[in-house]
Amino acid sequence: VDGVERWAHVGTLADLESAGRRKCVEVEHKIDGGTARRTVALFLHKGTVYALDSKCQHLGGPLDEGDIEELPDGCPVVKCPWHQQRIFLENGESAGTDIWEMNATT
Repeated sequence: VDGVERWAHVGTLADLESAGRRKCVEVEHKIDGGTARRTVALFLHKGTVYALDSKCQHLGGPLDEGDIEELPDGCPVVKCPWHQQRIFLENGESAGTDIWEMNATT
């Protein structure tokens, strides 16, 4: 994104490991001459650190509380604890819509 500072110090790898391989951090960044704050969820999975917006884009669920899974192709995802939507750790995009089976009576 133009005008956005892309890097912020959020701690060390040891900090992330001691926090259970996931944690939320508040970062301040410059955007278009101003300053903004956002909360970022950090994940350590198989030696790689991933950073995503801390809230699920669907309902705002706390992604740092979600389970980490791997899709059949090996791509790691975090599963929103509120509605189980899977989100790619690599880019923060939805990994598709899960389907729930429901009983309905009329």
